[in-house]
Amino acid sequence: MLVGSYKNTIDTKGRVFLPAKFRSYLGERIIVVKGAEGCLVVYTEEKYMEYIERLRKNGETAAKKYLRYLNLTAASIEPDAQGRVLLTSELREHASLEKEVLFVGMYDTMEIWNEEKAQKSVVGESSDAIDDYLIANGF
Repeated sequence: MLVGSYKNTIDTKGRVFLPAKFRSYLGERIIVVKGAEGCLVVYTEEKYMEYIERLRKNGETAAKKYLRYLNLTAASIEPDAQGRVLLTSELREHASLEKEVLFVGMYDTMEIWNEEKAQKSVVGESSDAIDDYLIANGF
């Protein structure tokens, strides 16, 4: 299970070390796609295929367009022996990854954020907004 957050630095070539605590869960190959709110989402191959199958079974035009978009920009990546991955320039640009990177465990996926953007978008979320969501949804 992927929980917690870890910081790291991306180098000028676009390489970044995956958090050691997450590596064994992620396996030998990961799929990285553009995520909502300007982050990247990292899947194991198995979880990505499950996600894709759900979209394919949907059959709606919007699902097909989203599936096409996902696969157009997705990257299948093998970490090197040291646990580094090379993120494509398109993925780095989408998430504004230039130096400081924040990895956020999301149970069975992982998000990669520009640390500054994460502080504003994720960490900076007001506790009132979170409380309102939890109450409205019966948590």
